[in-house]
Amino acid sequence: DMVGGRDFGDMKFNLATQAKRQPGSTFKVFVLLAALEQGVSPYMTFNPNGTVVFDIFGSEPWEVSNYHNASFDVNEMPILEATVRSVNVVYSQLIMRIGAYGFAGLAMDMGIETQLNPYPAIGLGGLTIGVSPLEVCTAFSTLANYGVKNEPVAILKVVDKDGIVMEEHQPNSAQVLSSINAFRAIEIMQQVMLRGTGTNARLDDRQTAGKTGTTQEIENAWFTGFTTNLATSVWMGYPEENIEMDIVHDIRVVGGTHPAMIWNLFMTEATKDLPIENFERPQDDMINVQVVPNHETGEYMIPNRFTPEDQIIIKQYRYGQEPIEQMPIPEDAIPLMPMVALIPINEANHILIEAGYTNILYKNERFADVPSGYTHRQEPMWGQPVELIQKITIWVNP
Repeated sequence: DMVGGRDFGDMKFNLATQAKRQPGSTFKVFVLLAALEQGVSPYMTFNPNGTVVFDIFGSEPWEVSNYHNASFDVNEMPILEATVRSVNVVYSQLIMRIGAYGFAGLAMDMGIETQLNPYPAIGLGGLTIGVSPLEVCTAFSTLANYGVKNEPVAILKVVDKDGIVMEEHQPNSAQVLSSINAFRAIEIMQQVMLRGTGTNARLDDRQTAGKTGTTQEIENAWFTGFTTNLATSVWMGYPEENIEMDIVHDIRVVGGTHPAMIWNLFMTEATKDLPIENFERPQDDMINVQVVPNHETGEYMIPNRFTPEDQIIIKQYRYGQEPIEQMPIPEDAIPLMPMVALIPINEANHILIEAGYTNILYKNERFADVPSGYTHRQEPMWGQPVELIQKITIWVNP
């Protein structure tokens, strides 16, 4: 089924196939898949907090925050959990680790037809040109089909009045992703619907997997998901242009609210006569995993984000028998934030630069207890581990 607008008589523009809109966190699925294909373990951790800034060659620095600036009570979050909770700050670090070329190419192989320029921001849905719901649904159906892509088709055959087949569609399939890594991603996306951002979409009678997507200004909200036998993408937005939605029917619009509820209502009816099945683990279940030898125990562990690249090797395992314990992060890997409040701004700047922090924002804010040109507040606070990619904000009495 395809719904591309209210009334073709009023509007000849098909929103499902022709509208190109920003997909938000929907695109994290392609980052996850590319990471799995490269051997990155979903149990590798990143710090989910703060605003992080990355230097991009030939471009402006890339600044990333969590939705609504959400923070978490942990400083280490596995990729798996960051997928379930759709955490931008973790995913931005994963994107910088695996590179934009890998997941941009994979997304296009899976069914995204828009030409994707390999900028890191596209992994969080920041596209130069958006994507249509049909493209997104095609790519997710490739995942549901264990990495086998089928071209979307509307007309299967043309038959004349005598029942003679005049023309018939010839399926064109291609394996664009390993079936076992597709299955691993499906397992994680099931968690999205069981306990993460997609719980409103969950079906009561069968297994489902999916992903929410919301753009920063809430101009586009998505839920795309599938059962074993049907994939559906729901996009919500204004047809004319990007207009902020915010609150609709007393509920804030995000991918996990209205689009997820619409997906649930549609899929409840659409799957009524389809067989109830579980996602099946492929027979070929060998996976490549990036590991590092622990010289103290002699065992292999997964690297942490500070492990030097020349120490990482790739080993093959049967899925389920691979290491999932991460090498301990050395205590000195993350520097302690220095105290830079209540001192002259030049001195504060010198201390931060010496410590390796380069993403510093100074804000003027009156504060009578310190002289003009002195700092009086800092975020993050001093004395705690703060990574060098994090943005530092210092308030200065003008």
